Amino acid sequence: MELPYAHLNLRRNPFAFPSLDEVERLALVDVERHVSKILAGDYVVQFIGEQGRGKTTHMRALHARVQRALEERANVEGGAAPVPYLYFPEEGAHPEIPWSARVLFLDETQRLSWWKRRRLWRSGKGLAIATHDDHSRELERAGIAHEVVWVEGLSLEKLEAIVQRRFEWARRGEGDVPWLEREDLEALIERFGDDLRAIELVLYDAVQQMSAPARIPIRIQTS
Repeated sequence: MELPYAHLNLRRNPFAFPSLDEVERLALVDVERHVSKILAGDYVVQFIGEQGRGKTTHMRALHARVQRALEERANVEGGAAPVPYLYFPEEGAHPEIPWSARVLFLDETQRLSWWKRRRLWRSGKGLAIATHDDHSRELERAGIAHEVVWVEGLSLEKLEAIVQRRFEWARRGEGDVPWLEREDLEALIERFGDDLRAIELVLYDAVQQMSAPARIPIRIQTS
Protein backbone atom coordinates (compact mmCIF):
# COMPACT_ATOMS: atom_id res chain seq x y z
CA MET A 1 0.00 0.00 0.00
CA GLU A 2 1.47 3.33 -1.07
CA LEU A 3 1.91 5.88 1.68
CA PRO A 4 -0.05 9.15 1.37
CA TYR A 5 1.77 11.72 -0.80
CA ALA A 6 4.62 9.28 -1.51
CA HIS A 7 3.98 9.78 -5.24
CA LEU A 8 5.02 13.42 -4.71
CA ASN A 9 8.03 12.54 -2.52
CA LEU A 10 6.16 14.15 0.38
CA ARG A 11 5.02 13.02 3.82
CA ARG A 12 2.08 15.42 3.86
CA ASN A 13 0.56 18.24 1.90
CA PRO A 14 3.03 21.10 2.50
CA PHE A 15 0.21 23.58 2.88
CA ALA A 16 -1.80 21.66 5.46
CA PHE A 17 -2.15 23.40 8.81
CA PRO A 18 0.78 22.23 10.97
CA SER A 19 0.31 20.73 14.41
CA LEU A 20 0.87 23.06 17.35
CA ASP A 21 4.28 21.60 18.16
CA GLU A 22 5.44 22.37 14.59
CA VAL A 23 4.18 25.95 14.28
CA GLU A 24 7.20 27.52 16.00
CA ARG A 25 9.63 25.72 13.70
CA LEU A 26 7.76 26.70 10.53
CA ALA A 27 6.72 30.25 11.36
CA LEU A 28 8.78 33.11 9.92
CA VAL A 29 8.04 35.53 12.75
CA ASP A 30 10.02 37.63 15.23
CA VAL A 31 8.64 36.97 18.71
CA GLU A 32 11.70 36.37 20.87
CA ARG A 33 11.78 39.91 22.29
CA HIS A 34 8.39 39.41 23.94
CA VAL A 35 9.24 36.27 25.92
CA SER A 36 11.00 37.81 28.92
CA LYS A 37 8.48 40.67 29.11
CA ILE A 38 5.51 38.30 29.19
CA LEU A 39 7.13 36.14 31.84
CA ALA A 40 7.86 39.22 33.97
CA GLY A 41 4.17 40.19 33.97
CA ASP A 42 2.37 43.54 33.69
CA TYR A 43 2.89 43.47 29.95
CA VAL A 44 0.63 43.05 26.92
CA VAL A 45 1.63 42.40 23.33
CA GLN A 46 -1.13 42.86 20.78
CA PHE A 47 -1.02 41.16 17.37
CA ILE A 48 -3.41 43.12 15.17
CA GLY A 49 -4.41 42.35 11.62
CA GLU A 50 -7.13 41.18 9.29
CA GLN A 51 -8.14 37.55 8.98
CA GLY A 52 -5.60 35.32 7.27
CA ARG A 53 -2.60 37.61 7.77
CA GLY A 54 -0.86 35.55 10.45
CA LYS A 55 -2.01 36.73 13.87
CA THR A 56 -2.60 33.19 15.09
CA THR A 57 0.74 32.04 13.65
CA HIS A 58 2.51 34.75 15.66
CA MET A 59 0.55 33.79 18.74
CA ARG A 60 1.23 30.07 18.41
CA ALA A 61 4.94 30.61 17.81
CA LEU A 62 5.23 32.89 20.83
CA HIS A 63 3.16 30.50 22.93
CA ALA A 64 5.52 27.63 22.13
CA ARG A 65 8.53 29.79 22.99
CA VAL A 66 7.05 30.96 26.32
CA GLN A 67 6.05 27.40 27.23
CA ARG A 68 9.57 26.17 26.52
CA ALA A 69 11.09 28.98 28.59
CA LEU A 70 8.88 28.08 31.56
CA GLU A 71 9.82 24.42 31.23
CA GLU A 72 13.51 25.30 31.14
CA ARG A 73 13.13 27.40 34.31
CA ALA A 74 11.18 24.66 36.07
CA ASN A 75 13.48 21.83 35.01
CA VAL A 76 14.61 21.18 38.57
CA GLU A 77 11.01 20.81 39.69
CA GLY A 78 10.14 18.46 36.87
CA GLY A 79 8.22 20.64 34.46
CA ALA A 80 5.82 23.55 34.06
CA ALA A 81 2.05 23.74 33.77
CA PRO A 82 0.69 24.39 30.24
CA VAL A 83 0.30 28.06 29.38
CA PRO A 84 -3.42 28.69 28.74
CA TYR A 85 -4.35 29.56 25.15
CA LEU A 86 -7.97 30.66 24.80
CA TYR A 87 -9.96 31.39 21.66
CA PHE A 88 -13.13 33.49 21.94
CA PRO A 89 -15.61 32.58 19.17
CA GLU A 90 -17.97 35.07 17.58
CA GLU A 91 -20.92 32.86 18.48
CA GLY A 92 -21.40 30.48 21.37
CA ALA A 93 -20.03 30.40 24.88
CA HIS A 94 -16.59 31.80 25.63
CA PRO A 95 -14.11 29.70 27.59
CA GLU A 96 -13.57 30.62 31.23
CA ILE A 97 -10.46 32.66 31.86
CA PRO A 98 -8.14 30.92 34.37
CA TRP A 99 -7.43 33.94 36.56
CA SER A 100 -4.86 32.07 38.62
CA ALA A 101 -2.51 31.67 35.62
CA ARG A 102 0.45 34.07 35.50
CA VAL A 103 0.54 34.14 31.68
CA LEU A 104 -2.36 34.05 29.20
CA PHE A 105 -2.70 33.85 25.43
CA LEU A 106 -6.05 35.22 24.25
CA ASP A 107 -7.27 35.06 20.65
CA GLU A 108 -9.97 37.51 19.42
CA THR A 109 -10.10 39.77 22.50
CA GLN A 110 -12.28 42.30 20.68
CA ARG A 111 -15.11 39.85 21.43
CA LEU A 112 -14.69 40.22 25.19
CA SER A 113 -16.73 42.71 27.16
CA TRP A 114 -15.06 45.96 28.14
CA TRP A 115 -15.21 45.17 31.84
CA LYS A 116 -13.60 41.74 31.32
CA ARG A 117 -10.78 43.30 29.35
CA ARG A 118 -10.30 45.89 32.06
CA ARG A 119 -9.95 43.11 34.63
CA LEU A 120 -7.33 41.47 32.41
CA TRP A 121 -5.34 44.71 32.03
CA ARG A 122 -5.32 45.18 35.79
CA SER A 123 -4.46 41.56 36.62
CA GLY A 124 -0.69 42.01 36.52
CA LYS A 125 -0.35 39.08 34.12
CA GLY A 126 1.78 38.71 31.06
CA LEU A 127 -0.65 38.73 28.13
CA ALA A 128 -0.34 37.96 24.44
CA ILE A 129 -3.49 38.77 22.49
CA ALA A 130 -4.69 38.57 18.91
CA THR A 131 -7.32 41.14 18.00
CA HIS A 132 -8.90 43.06 15.14
CA ASP A 133 -9.25 46.14 17.38
CA ASP A 134 -6.41 48.13 18.91
CA HIS A 135 -6.82 48.18 22.71
CA SER A 136 -3.99 50.68 23.25
CA ARG A 137 -6.18 53.39 24.78
CA GLU A 138 -7.58 50.96 27.32
CA LEU A 139 -4.07 49.74 28.14
CA GLU A 140 -2.77 53.29 28.53
CA ARG A 141 -5.57 54.15 30.94
CA ALA A 142 -4.74 51.00 32.90
CA GLY A 143 -1.09 52.06 33.03
CA ILE A 144 0.24 48.76 31.68
CA ALA A 145 3.28 48.41 29.42
CA HIS A 146 2.22 47.25 25.99
CA GLU A 147 3.35 46.85 22.40
CA VAL A 148 1.46 46.58 19.12
CA VAL A 149 2.60 44.28 16.33
CA TRP A 150 0.74 45.01 13.10
CA VAL A 151 0.51 41.76 11.14
CA GLU A 152 0.28 42.92 7.57
CA GLY A 153 2.17 42.94 4.31
CA LEU A 154 3.71 40.05 2.39
CA SER A 155 6.80 40.53 0.26
CA LEU A 156 7.74 38.22 -2.57
CA GLU A 157 10.89 37.22 -0.68
CA LYS A 158 8.96 36.31 2.46
CA LEU A 159 6.40 34.24 0.55
CA GLU A 160 9.24 32.47 -1.24
CA ALA A 161 10.87 31.64 2.10
CA ILE A 162 7.59 30.43 3.60
CA VAL A 163 6.89 28.16 0.63
CA GLN A 164 10.40 26.72 0.66
CA ARG A 165 10.21 26.00 4.38
CA ARG A 166 6.89 24.22 3.86
CA PHE A 167 8.34 22.03 1.10
CA GLU A 168 11.28 20.99 3.27
CA TRP A 169 8.95 20.27 6.20
CA ALA A 170 6.89 17.94 4.01
CA ARG A 171 9.73 16.34 2.03
CA ARG A 172 9.95 12.53 2.24
CA GLY A 173 13.45 12.01 0.84
CA GLU A 174 16.04 13.08 -1.70
CA GLY A 175 14.82 13.96 -5.17
CA ASP A 176 12.23 16.20 -6.74
CA VAL A 177 9.17 17.52 -4.94
CA PRO A 178 6.47 19.83 -6.34
CA TRP A 179 7.67 23.41 -6.86
CA LEU A 180 6.61 26.92 -7.72
CA GLU A 181 8.23 29.40 -10.04
CA ARG A 182 8.79 33.00 -9.01
CA GLU A 183 6.11 34.15 -11.43
CA ASP A 184 3.62 31.87 -9.65
CA LEU A 185 4.38 33.58 -6.34
CA GLU A 186 4.01 36.98 -7.98
CA ALA A 187 0.61 35.98 -9.36
CA LEU A 188 -0.54 34.79 -5.93
CA ILE A 189 0.44 38.07 -4.28
CA GLU A 190 -1.18 40.05 -7.08
CA ARG A 191 -4.44 38.15 -6.56
CA PHE A 192 -4.53 37.77 -2.77
CA GLY A 193 -2.22 40.49 -1.46
CA ASP A 194 -1.04 39.62 2.06
CA ASP A 195 -3.83 37.11 2.74
CA LEU A 196 -1.48 34.21 3.39
CA ARG A 197 -4.28 31.88 4.44
CA ALA A 198 -6.01 32.29 1.07
CA ILE A 199 -2.72 31.62 -0.72
CA GLU A 200 -2.12 28.46 1.30
CA LEU A 201 -5.63 27.19 0.55
CA VAL A 202 -5.07 27.59 -3.19
CA LEU A 203 -1.76 25.75 -2.98
CA TYR A 204 -3.21 23.03 -0.76
CA ASP A 205 -5.95 22.28 -3.28
CA ALA A 206 -3.49 22.30 -6.18
CA VAL A 207 -1.14 19.83 -4.49
CA GLN A 208 -4.06 17.52 -3.71
CA GLN A 209 -4.69 17.11 -7.45
CA MET A 210 -1.10 16.32 -8.45
CA SER A 211 0.04 12.85 -9.54
CA ALA A 212 3.82 13.37 -9.67
CA PRO A 213 6.44 15.97 -8.69
CA ALA A 214 6.10 18.90 -11.07
CA ARG A 215 5.43 22.62 -11.12
CA ILE A 216 2.32 23.21 -9.06
CA PRO A 217 -0.53 24.26 -11.35
CA ILE A 218 -1.93 27.55 -10.07
CA ARG A 219 -5.55 28.22 -10.93
CA ILE A 220 -6.68 31.59 -9.68
CA GLN A 221 -10.24 32.78 -10.05
CA THR A 222 -10.30 36.46 -10.88
CA SER A 223 -13.99 37.10 -10.32
